[in-house]
Amino acid sequence: MSSEFSLQPLEFDKIREQLLRYILTDMASERIETLAPLYDFETIEKNLNELVEMSDLLKYDDAFPIDQLKDVRDSFRKLGTLGIFLNPDQFNQVLLTLQTARKIKSYIKSRGDKYPLLFKLTAPLQNYSDIEDAISSALDENGEVKNNASSRLRQIRRDLETKSSHIRKKLESLSRQFASEGYSQDAIVTMRGGRMVIPVKEEYKNIVKGFIHDESSSGQTVFIEPAEVLELNNELRKLAMDEAREIERILLQIADVIRPHLDTLKYAMEILGDIEFLYVRGRFANFLNGVKPHLNETGHLHIKQGLHPLLFLKELNKLPADRRGVVPLDLELGSSPESGRTLIISGPNAGGKTVALKTIGLFALMNQSGLLIPCAIGTHLSVFDQIFADIGDDQSIENDLSTFSSHVQHLSEMVNKVTQKSLILIDEIGSGTDPKEGSSLAIAILDYFNKKQAVSIVTTHHGELKAFAHDTDGIENGSMEFDHETLQPTYVFRPKIPGSSYAFEISKRIGLHPDIIAKAKEISGTEILRLENLIQELQTQIKRYETLFTEVNRERAGLEGLTKLYDDRIKDLKTKERNLKQKSLEETQKVLQEANKKIEAVVQEIRLSNADKEIIKKSRNLIREENAFVQTELKAIKEIDVLPLEHPDKLQKGDKVFIPSMGVEATVLESPDESNHVLLGTGSISIKINTNLLSNAKTESEEKSESLPRQHINWNTDDIKNQIDLRGLTAEEAIYEVDAYLTDVLMLGFREVTLVHGKGDGILRKKIGEFLKRDPRIKHFRLGQWGEGDTGVTVVEIKSE
Repeated sequence: MSSEFSLQPLEFDKIREQLLRYILTDMASERIETLAPLYDFETIEKNLNELVEMSDLLKYDDAFPIDQLKDVRDSFRKLGTLGIFLNPDQFNQVLLTLQTARKIKSYIKSRGDKYPLLFKLTAPLQNYSDIEDAISSALDENGEVKNNASSRLRQIRRDLETKSSHIRKKLESLSRQFASEGYSQDAIVTMRGGRMVIPVKEEYKNIVKGFIHDESSSGQTVFIEPAEVLELNNELRKLAMDEAREIERILLQIADVIRPHLDTLKYAMEILGDIEFLYVRGRFANFLNGVKPHLNETGHLHIKQGLHPLLFLKELNKLPADRRGVVPLDLELGSSPESGRTLIISGPNAGGKTVALKTIGLFALMNQSGLLIPCAIGTHLSVFDQIFADIGDDQSIENDLSTFSSHVQHLSEMVNKVTQKSLILIDEIGSGTDPKEGSSLAIAILDYFNKKQAVSIVTTHHGELKAFAHDTDGIENGSMEFDHETLQPTYVFRPKIPGSSYAFEISKRIGLHPDIIAKAKEISGTEILRLENLIQELQTQIKRYETLFTEVNRERAGLEGLTKLYDDRIKDLKTKERNLKQKSLEETQKVLQEANKKIEAVVQEIRLSNADKEIIKKSRNLIREENAFVQTELKAIKEIDVLPLEHPDKLQKGDKVFIPSMGVEATVLESPDESNHVLLGTGSISIKINTNLLSNAKTESEEKSESLPRQHINWNTDDIKNQIDLRGLTAEEAIYEVDAYLTDVLMLGFREVTLVHGKGDGILRKKIGEFLKRDPRIKHFRLGQWGEGDTGVTVVEIKSE
């Protein structure tokens, strides 16, 4: 299957450049150079899931042991030739790489449950302890061969040291003699050509017997090896040659240890290259606060709070005081087979239309290239077989192409190759020629794409295209918001509503003469002017209603929180009332039991004294009646909590239920049958019972409330906000505070809160992240985006149950 992706117009090469900032070796840079979108759904999903694991590892776990990784592929290629060995530095590079591979595998293996995909990726890495031992026992960290690398090398170096010391002492004695006789300036010994020599004045060179090795730049000094040490120096030279030969033998021995493993080592380097590339993408993702979107193959796009990656990176690389917020994009298209798959975006120049187009295109390219994107959780992206983009001016003098001709050439390629799974992005469609003809051509092309059911997003100023979108099934209008009062773009996308170009208003603000503007309005015609005014008024009304809607939602959230709080308090009061009543009746029962004993004793005495039997019978009945009343009241209290089982048809194996008639909890062993009977187990007993006779199992909190006395808690909800500051606390103190805080906000009905932990060294952030991962109350959490507090805060989404 062929595929085509427009990388250059969407500036994908700049994303590659950003990735290069995090590389360790050429293995990653090679992969970045060839990085391109894939179109196989399962491969893309797998790549992204691996990246999510690496991203989480880098954010929340201990340091990943990859820093010492080296690219030693060339060294392994050299060792493929028999008799070839590496120099000590190259061997040390191999050692560091093998140690890194071993540490990475051990690190991931100990966390296999947390990172199953990384565990699978690193599983083929082997332990090469024999190679590590061979290198580390022979070489030190500085790349020098150790004296104890072999017994022969140790002996040679001892002989070298002894011989060198003897020669030096001999030469030092001669140098002092020559200095005293005036043959040399100073009594020193130096080296020339690997041999020890004495500097002698040039005029005395024939007096001092020996071999001249060199002379000074001025020619006034010659460096002579005296005849007395010539033989000794020859012996020293031979020892040095013996040392070199022994070192070569040791290095060749190490190479021979490596050679049998070359095939698996080359495979290991491929795996390590993939791991490094994953590490690079993980660091980039965390810098961007990247998110994995939900993938589909239906053409559905739903971007939530999407930030143009390059604009966002540009701001992140500035000093905090110089940063400006990047306006996020919220856009949805193709949510169902019946909804539109073509979007026409209109609005003023410099209003953000092209940025929106590039954001969508770059998101699709990054997603299919295995990169996370800067957006909110809940974003959906489709996997496309082709991504076409016609953005910018591709005028070519060399190929004799005008701007319009270049655009038409691109459009022709799209028309010939488009499929139902293609994404088409066109900036200013139909521009560069007569407006009416350009509009007609654009309508015909979009109609073709629409019938092909491709996902198409275009920008335009043409009013005819706005009307076409309004009248055609499968095609939707959209616009970039513009503040009519300030005449400034807000860069916010508005679905369903066409946009005005605001040409007259912008011209007026810039200072164009009013008479010219009035004349232009007159020429444009009343119908066009009325349509533009209607669009502007509609956008103003939408903005006003959105503001009101936000305020109403804020009030509603507050009311819901208070309602829940009061409901919980009422429930608490009823429970207290029930407990008090139960306690009172139990005490009454005790009194009756004591009274019963006393009355029985009295009855016994009466019987012994021959009292009337009717009186005795009446007394006993009275006692029984009182006892029965107390028992009935106690049973009624206990049955208050026994409510019918919720959703009995959804019972599954392992669920907990309560059997009121037996007063015990039981575990579901089999799902209910057709007659609504379910098999339960309690202790060592199995029982089959109708689901109508069951109740919900008591929660842990309810069990505690029955066994522990209740205490009154003075809970001041005014102090509870949607943000808590944990800076300055230890990890243990912060987790305690977070646990209590989550309990409070859950009771108040909060759904999203912010934990402020600061940036620092990241320890507090990691500990809090580990705690949140285990907390069943948490639906999702993420680090703050730029403008929310960046990596200094964690945004937590709480489960609604």
